[in-house]
Amino acid sequence: MVAHNLNCSLLKSHPLNYELWHRRLAHVNHNDVKKLIAQELVTGIKLDSRIAPDPICEPCLAGKMKANPFPATGHIAAKPLDLIHIDVHEPVHVQSHSGHKYYALFVDDCTKFKVGIPMKKKSKTFSAFLKFEAYAENQFKDTIKAIQDDKGGECMSKEFNDHCHKKGIVRRHTVRNRPQQNGSAENGNKVIGECITSMLSEANLPMQFWAEALLALMHVWNRCPTSALKGKTPYELWLKLKPDVSHLRVWGCLAYVHIQKDKRKGFSPHMEKGIFIGYPDGYKGWKFYIPSTKKAVISERADFDECYFPGLKKDLLAALPNNYYPPAPPPQVVQMPELEGDDAPSPDAPAEPIIPAPAPVPIPEAPEAENDIPDPPAVPPEPAPEPLPNAPRHSNRQRNPPGEW
Repeated sequence: MVAHNLNCSLLKSHPLNYELWHRRLAHVNHNDVKKLIAQELVTGIKLDSRIAPDPICEPCLAGKMKANPFPATGHIAAKPLDLIHIDVHEPVHVQSHSGHKYYALFVDDCTKFKVGIPMKKKSKTFSAFLKFEAYAENQFKDTIKAIQDDKGGECMSKEFNDHCHKKGIVRRHTVRNRPQQNGSAENGNKVIGECITSMLSEANLPMQFWAEALLALMHVWNRCPTSALKGKTPYELWLKLKPDVSHLRVWGCLAYVHIQKDKRKGFSPHMEKGIFIGYPDGYKGWKFYIPSTKKAVISERADFDECYFPGLKKDLLAALPNNYYPPAPPPQVVQMPELEGDDAPSPDAPAEPIIPAPAPVPIPEAPEAENDIPDPPAVPPEPAPEPLPNAPRHSNRQRNPPGEW
């Protein structure tokens, strides 16, 4: 996992204030946004205005209204991988585009680093644990010491127990009807559900996108502060690197995704409309859903409109969001279209004003060769005298200066 350093630009100049960063950070609470800035826990946050955010956030109300947190246990493991909390979310009533209906949440008790893995079946919990175990142990060159779960059937299979006995992993379980004992994972699942609801609500996207929202939320959460950690983020404790959040964008917003040259033909557009749906692991780019093709693409070049959320409504996708565009600039600062190859102007070349094309003018036929003789007139001229021997030969036709064409 590396900090994103992308070639990106915004469709228009949005004020970089607390409210925009609250939305870019997947609707994390405003106090955590201020803490990120005040304590310099991340890089890449820029503010144009420090005006207090609006206390009413409709997507937050849609996902978090009347939400009561679990009480904290007060105990934190001494080292990473000393204790891993595991919880499997109950089946989602709508499966994702890839057929997932469950997800397993893994939380390191020391760093509070979270990993969410979507699953098609609850019985895949052990496979999900093996993926997390390989990733975590490779990261720290150490082994998991203990895991804690609610003793659900998905965590009590014979292969799961045999693996833990073989690796020397201590099993800890919560008491019946006391999920608070596994607070890190249980509380995490509760808040995850609220945040996913908020994200889907703002993006106007159907429930089938819950898995994409989950993975984007994990990416953001690990870069946000938590009350259990003092002056650090889970990302920094896990990866020993201060996170950069300059690549974050409001999930579900409209994006104009660049189409690479080898994917274009003739004068086809250089972009296509898409919906921003995540931060793919292993890529320095973003993930987009293209409604016209019903496919997901990954690109490092896109223009975002973080105030426009068309969802999958064809009428909104087809219409340009004119009410969000800034006023047209004066002619002297008109932005010229982007060119590629030999047609691209040099960086220092001044922008030329756009001038309306003149009316078509009839183009006279060009002579076939430079020394052609025009057609003879209606009255034949008198014959020219014979040239003297060895005298230089000169053409007697009248030469006119070249015209416009």
